[in-house]
Amino acid sequence: AISDDGLKHLANMSSLEKLSLEQTSIGDRGIAHVAKLKLRELCVSDTRVKSEGLATIGKFSKLKHLELGAYFPKGDKNLIALASAKELEWLDLKDGEIAVEDLDEVAQITSLRKLVPANCKIEDGAITALETLPNLKTLDLSSTNFSLAKLEEVVKLQALETLVLADSDIDDAMTN
Repeated sequence: AISDDGLKHLANMSSLEKLSLEQTSIGDRGIAHVAKLKLRELCVSDTRVKSEGLATIGKFSKLKHLELGAYFPKGDKNLIALASAKELEWLDLKDGEIAVEDLDEVAQITSLRKLVPANCKIEDGAITALETLPNLKTLDLSSTNFSLAKLEEVVKLQALETLVLADSDIDDAMTN
């Protein structure tokens, strides 16, 4: 199994652009070892990356696509660290639980063009925060706990070009 210290060996791979560490035991120390790479895509879904690792990822200067998945550290202003990733366009938070404050933090990532909170429990009122994202073009809400309140929030996202509601029950009779 790959370890945090094992990632030291990748530190000099200057042409590496995509790194998937999904379902590994990599944590914050491991992320620090690859911080100088010019990664454009990074997947740390189902890892041990926590607050310190997210702060390091927020400093990745070329990062465009980040997959945090189900085990991203929620609360305590963890996602706000990603606002410094000036080129981050695609954030994948699928398979988790998302509170209002989590999307308030995501709304600080002004470069974001695509957000994927698919298969998440999303609190009512959370999507409203996304109204401040001027570049958000794609929102994937497939398999979420949809409600009329969330639909009313989504309608206010006027910049959206692609909305994914697959596997969600939406009809005129929706009442909650």
